[in-house]
Amino acid sequence: MTTARASLRFLKCLVGPLLGASVFIGPVLARSAQMSLLLTVQVYNWASVAPQILTAAEDETMRIFRQTGVAVSWLNCPLSISEAEANPICIEPCPPSRLAVRINEMPANLAKTSLGVL
Repeated sequence: MTTARASLRFLKCLVGPLLGASVFIGPVLARSAQMSLLLTVQVYNWASVAPQILTAAEDETMRIFRQTGVAVSWLNCPLSISEAEANPICIEPCPPSRLAVRINEMPANLAKTSLGVL
């Protein structure tokens, strides 16, 4: 798979679930057009996606959400326990005010149009 194709597929896998979450954020936004929301996303890159692809996907996601008045803050969590212990927020249960995105290898039998797996 080419880098451009991999980037596009990864972007869809990252943005899809976040856009799904925006269904729940929409009613909150409707309360006040001047209200600015902050969405914090904990990212666990278990598939070892290249940093430039991950950064491009995060930037594009921020651009999309910015248009709706939602700012996105990324918390790229380490995968090793020793590194995570230095940042306890990454090993504590994720509270309702944050989303956790776990990037895994996509199963081989998954349709190419799939945006992710729950």
